Amino acid sequence: MKIDLSVRRLAMTWILIGAWVTVGGLSGLALAVLIDQGTLNVVPAKLPAPLNLVAGNLLVFSIAQILLGASLCIAAMGLFRRNSGGRIALQALTVGLIGWFVFLGGFTLWSSMRIHQPETATPLVFPVLPAVGFCVTLLGFSLWALGRPSISGELQKKNG
Repeated sequence: MKIDLSVRRLAMTWILIGAWVTVGGLSGLALAVLIDQGTLNVVPAKLPAPLNLVAGNLLVFSIAQILLGASLCIAAMGLFRRNSGGRIALQALTVGLIGWFVFLGGFTLWSSMRIHQPETATPLVFPVLPAVGFCVTLLGFSLWALGRPSISGELQKKNG
């Protein structure tokens, strides 16, 4: 079975992912403002790990996520216009995202094992590992697709 990859399909997928990441960052920003104003009765220091880290730094994480989503959209627009710089930017952002998901999954497991009793922390392994594995697999597939000769060839035809 031959996989038909085109630059436009790949770019549209990344534009949608970038928009999704940006909306998630905006939602997190709204939550951070509500927590800061006291509208939501949440005390980050009283939350269990790793939620205490996320809630305590929600503003920073949200702004970083908004910037990441915007960067993904801009790079994907470059790819959509068949600019080879867009492909390189998406590959770099994808490697960063893989690192982020591995760090986040590892930190979640480490902090839950450290803070809680091992017998109560083991249920976290089930939801964390498949989610991290799924995200890393999808991002790895994207790296593979961005490096395909058919994609490179399409970009070289336009730029060359």
